[in-house]
Amino acid sequence: MFRNYDSLNDAGRIERKIIDEDFKLMVINMVTKYKKRKLFRSEAAGLIAYIQEIDPQLLKKYSRPQIGDLIARNFIKQLNANKGGVLDTHEILKKQIGNVRVSSEKVSPEKKMVNYRNCTPHRLESFSTENTAVGSEDQQQTVSAEYLLQPTIIPASRLRSTYLFLDSMDRNLSTDPSVFKWTVLNSANTRQGTVNTLSDKIHNITVIQFSTFTIPYVASADNIYGQLSLLIEEFDSMSVILRNNRRYHMLFNSVITGIRIKQIPIHEDEARFRFSVPVNILDTITLRFFSPYSPVTFLKDRYTDVVITSLNPTQSLLTFTEEHKVIDGELVHITDFNTANPAVDYIQINEINVEEGHIVTFLTNTTLRINVGLSTITPDANNLAKVFIASRRISIPIRIIYMV
Repeated sequence: MFRNYDSLNDAGRIERKIIDEDFKLMVINMVTKYKKRKLFRSEAAGLIAYIQEIDPQLLKKYSRPQIGDLIARNFIKQLNANKGGVLDTHEILKKQIGNVRVSSEKVSPEKKMVNYRNCTPHRLESFSTENTAVGSEDQQQTVSAEYLLQPTIIPASRLRSTYLFLDSMDRNLSTDPSVFKWTVLNSANTRQGTVNTLSDKIHNITVIQFSTFTIPYVASADNIYGQLSLLIEEFDSMSVILRNNRRYHMLFNSVITGIRIKQIPIHEDEARFRFSVPVNILDTITLRFFSPYSPVTFLKDRYTDVVITSLNPTQSLLTFTEEHKVIDGELVHITDFNTANPAVDYIQINEINVEEGHIVTFLTNTTLRINVGLSTITPDANNLAKVFIASRRISIPIRIIYMV
């Protein structure tokens, strides 16, 4: 019995006994036995927090098994009385055992009130509304209290998900062609240089999750390892360090498919990168690719000074000021084409600027052909169209988990 310890610091001895793993495991198994079902992880986490609130001075007259039984029964009573509600551990202990310890640290109501039915240990949470059960009568020796005891408990009700679609066609054009940057905007109004979301107040980001995507084939991404690594520059202080102080947040297995390379995320932990400290705010996102140790160099994905002229009644020429490196049969998207008389030539203008793009025929290193006739338009000698090469587009869907 605890009262038999001959010590000047009874409270310290008792506290060490009720916070050790064996004691927590004993109480968890008692609750499992009385409930006659497996415990949810959220319930186990709540029970551990409950134990840690107890004032050891109030327990000197009880034996270790008696304390465990008292805690288990009181916790079940309160859990049953507050199904789906919020449990205040301080009030539970006041009513069932006595006064709780008084701490000099001020505890906010948010920190004090924990919804045990909806909270999950941070390292084990799956961002699902489904609770996972642990422990049973016939599994008492296989459940580890250390496995259940985590440093941070985040109520699931405070977790939110938002999804971003990072499209290189909309990236910031002030960066190098191998650097992909966007400004994150809470708006439905898309424009060049932004990635948009309808979720506001994206703060305290805990996880970024990746999906499969493809990149254009370039020699620097084709390596003997069959892998590619991706770094988000804004989060490089919390990343995996490689040689030469290179860093990454996610590794991908590469599969070459013609002129594209499919990037399949390593699926341990469901392709998530978890931040050791929540990221307070995300206003920009910048990506760099490595192969997987050296930088990947991408080709230029767009040209802004292309002259479009008529070749014959059904075909036109795209003339570049530099080598386009486009092969026969590729898809290109043209924007900003205009004529000297747009009111009359609007049909041809719309046909050139059509969103679906054009399949091109290779003629020379600086000339391509498309199947659109411009023989009847009034040409504008000063008009320069923009041409985007579809095969060089990178589109990456990501999921962001954050706390509110």
